[in-house]
Amino acid sequence: MKIKKWWRKFKNLKTGWAILVSIFALLFFLVTSIAAALLVSPAILAGADDDLMQTIVGVSLPLILFGSCILAAWWMRKKLDKSVRETLKFKAPNKKVWWMIPAVLFSYISVLIIVFAILQVVNPQAVGQEQDVAEIITGLSGIKLGLMVIGAGVLTPIAEETFFRGLLLSMYNHKLKFLAGVFIGACLFGLAHWQVNVSLDTAVFGIGLGILTWQTESVYPAIGLHMLKNLLAVTFLLLK
Repeated sequence: MKIKKWWRKFKNLKTGWAILVSIFALLFFLVTSIAAALLVSPAILAGADDDLMQTIVGVSLPLILFGSCILAAWWMRKKLDKSVRETLKFKAPNKKVWWMIPAVLFSYISVLIIVFAILQVVNPQAVGQEQDVAEIITGLSGIKLGLMVIGAGVLTPIAEETFFRGLLLSMYNHKLKFLAGVFIGACLFGLAHWQVNVSLDTAVFGIGLGILTWQTESVYPAIGLHMLKNLLAVTFLLLK
């Protein structure tokens, strides 16, 4: 009985709720990653090359993440008192979108320049780290390259924004103020990308995308901006 009372009290606290949602987010990402790995296992057993396996993961992981977000939103609909569409913010943006997108882009670039300037002084090696996806993409060609570009430039932004700015923000904001949810979600978004320079980039970008979602009341602008960023990054890597 004491444990039940403590648990009820803990999850009703704002801090307790934030911790529980963060743990849920980490486990959610872990489970979807394991699911993607299991999907690749037949290809491994068949002796497929690394490029093919990376391509399968690059396409299947965001699809699994997206599908899992819909299931989780359906499962949480009574707790959050929202429909799946409301939880994932699948609705047309308001008129603020026309000035919010350039404002977020300008702020993101400005803050990122300052952050990386400081990082260059504190830890120059971190700035020179390369993203794993860079090595993968530049080593592909033909259909594999096309599928990887679709995965990184289109499917991944849709899945990640549905999770971080849709599902996760709705869960945080069930008991937290919106900006608190934006900041915590952006930190987790950064941690999900591992390397120092990539994590800083995505965390700063995540804050901007969270504010964009908050102001436009829709996840669609965040998805579009994320797609633009990823496709530009992929194009740069291919032309490099």
